[in-house]
Amino acid sequence: MGKSIPGSKTRLANESLVLIQFESCEYLIFMLANWNLKTHMKQSFYPVTSPNARILILGTMPGEESLARQEYYANPRNQFWRIMDELFGISFSAPYAERIARLQENQIALWDVLHSCERIGSLDSAIRNAVPNDFGALLASMPELKAIAFNGKKSAGWFERWVTVDTSGLRKLVLPSTSPAAAMAFEKKLAAWAALKNT
Repeated sequence: MGKSIPGSKTRLANESLVLIQFESCEYLIFMLANWNLKTHMKQSFYPVTSPNARILILGTMPGEESLARQEYYANPRNQFWRIMDELFGISFSAPYAERIARLQENQIALWDVLHSCERIGSLDSAIRNAVPNDFGALLASMPELKAIAFNGKKSAGWFERWVTVDTSGLRKLVLPSTSPAAAMAFEKKLAAWAALKNT
């Protein structure tokens, strides 16, 4: 009978233990990552609309502060309401309900391209597993709609990728994102958004 090599069983046991620990760690990381995404599932708001709306402004998905406050463009650094103030006289300091009512008076509708997604933080680049909103039903409810304005290129990209309803009769405007993450001078953003006045 051959002699056993001293320490061989110990080494094998230790190597197996290391392997088990390594695989368990990978599994734990995998489970934590998936749990983290599931706890970061986001869902967009109901649309702000009216039967006589002529312009539909589409974002991608509300940011964290907007979701927390249940208000479109709630982050004070987001320039959306400042632009609406400049173009349509909707005071950015007015109560939210008043601002929404003034948008409707100006025949402007609001929504987001995505119904839900997984996202950590507020950046569009972090979006995973996106589900689009039902635009067939929305557009049918706005017979006077003339144009869709996208709040940023990401919004336009998601719309083109996911939405199959026929919008060929509508003017499309891809406008600079009002997000604070979009580096552009306010004056340049305002000048681009002024296209809404001619729609």
